[in-house]
Amino acid sequence: GEDDEATLTITPAPQATADLFLTMIEDNPAPDVRDTIAITLPLGNDGPDTATGIQVLSDLPGQLTYLSHSGGTFNSATGIWDIASLNSGATSNLVINARVEINGSINVIGQVMQSQQIDPDSIPGNSNSGEDDYANIQINPKSADLRLFMTPDQPTVTDGETVDLVLTTPNA
Repeated sequence: GEDDEATLTITPAPQATADLFLTMIEDNPAPDVRDTIAITLPLGNDGPDTATGIQVLSDLPGQLTYLSHSGGTFNSATGIWDIASLNSGATSNLVINARVEINGSINVIGQVMQSQQIDPDSIPGNSNSGEDDYANIQINPKSADLRLFMTPDQPTVTDGETVDLVLTTPNA
């Protein structure tokens, strides 16, 4: 053959994979308005490799007011939880404490937004609720149906006569 030809075969290095999964747990799915609730986000890594550069989004909806958190670096303004690394087989937990502000159904969503490793069964940040890196909970604050009834202590009254009024508030 000719002496100006060569063959080069490049074999890419195998990419690290980390199968991240996220769940959410609320300590009280039916709180009263103004109650404080705790929302726990367990993030796990089914491996086989260590996950690094992880970001999880858990942005609280307007019906909840952020109070505090524990278990990691969390920016309450952006809803981003940063996890530097998570070993294969390990779990990390973020607990967010929030106050319920209004009645009505409240949906809280969490999802893995970023990881430096490939996740074999989900795509970070794609908002696909069918993937294991996405989780949500439904909180349904209790509501009270209060009514106020005012009844005089006597059926008829003459001008200048004192009347006692009885106030009742049944919770229907």
